[in-house]
Amino acid sequence: MPNILSYARVSRIHTLAMSSLSILCAYGYCRQQYYAADDTWNHMAFMCVSLAILLFHLATNTISEYRDCLMGVDAIHSPATKYRLVTGIVSRKHVLCIGVAAFVSASILGVAAVMMGRKVLLLPGLIGACISISYSEKPLMLKYKPCGEVCVFLAYGPLLFASCILSLVGHISAADVIFSVPFGLMTAVILLANNIRDYKYDLGKASTLVTKLGVRYSWILLLAMLHIAYAVIIVLACCEVLPMTSFLVLITHPLTIIAFRKRRDTGMVNILGILHIGFYLIIILCLFGLSRGNVVQNQIDLRNRVNIEASSWAEVRKIVDERTAEKINEK
Repeated sequence: MPNILSYARVSRIHTLAMSSLSILCAYGYCRQQYYAADDTWNHMAFMCVSLAILLFHLATNTISEYRDCLMGVDAIHSPATKYRLVTGIVSRKHVLCIGVAAFVSASILGVAAVMMGRKVLLLPGLIGACISISYSEKPLMLKYKPCGEVCVFLAYGPLLFASCILSLVGHISAADVIFSVPFGLMTAVILLANNIRDYKYDLGKASTLVTKLGVRYSWILLLAMLHIAYAVIIVLACCEVLPMTSFLVLITHPLTIIAFRKRRDTGMVNILGILHIGFYLIIILCLFGLSRGNVVQNQIDLRNRVNIEASSWAEVRKIVDERTAEKINEK
């Protein structure tokens, strides 16, 4: 008889760590750029959005697993099928119910966030919900087309970060969107690596980006995505959008070389997973820990230097946002 652990494995509950780390990165970024002293922050809306993101992620996992099983996409001898629905360890009907319940709950939380005064969340919320349900369901079934990585990039990059930032501070800038790019790329890399690993099992069953490009060009794309992610972090640090300690993400770069050397080994996905988590944790540490003293001092300095007559952090923030945009344009 299946237990809770079996359902957790089939639902790939461990992948929710990616969304959780992204949410922490978004909050830490807001803490750096928009200053927690601002009384316009809406923490309740942020909590609703955060839970909605996690539930949408769970819904996407479970409904996708259900659809894979129905379509016979997962081969029984594939390296990734030990804890998949195709093995029969849990009921398909139960997995579908979990997915539907998670999707409905996420939608309710999203509506609650909008009703808390964050109407700007309506557009990213609707787009995110559409991607979640259309990822594996008809009529689009995006994961079975060569655009699964694009959907993952959008969902776990710009859409996730835009939703978190908008729920918290109520507006967003171009720098905020640029900051989300590395995290969307890192998450898309994991999907691309999984599809590279499953290339021979997907042939004739699913039309993924890897089956279209081939393994060689897929690896070139994967390495390009990883290096773009590192480059964006470095550029943002040089532009003073991120703290200089963000250069520490380069510590994880050797894992890229190790993963490439093990490209014919199924373990290369695990190496990229470690790289992914390490990348996120270092950014979180930089945003929350290594620059904590600087954040408080910068808030005091900015208020005194930018506009000593400012009555609230909102006014200071507006001026600083304009100056940040000018710096990025100059670069």
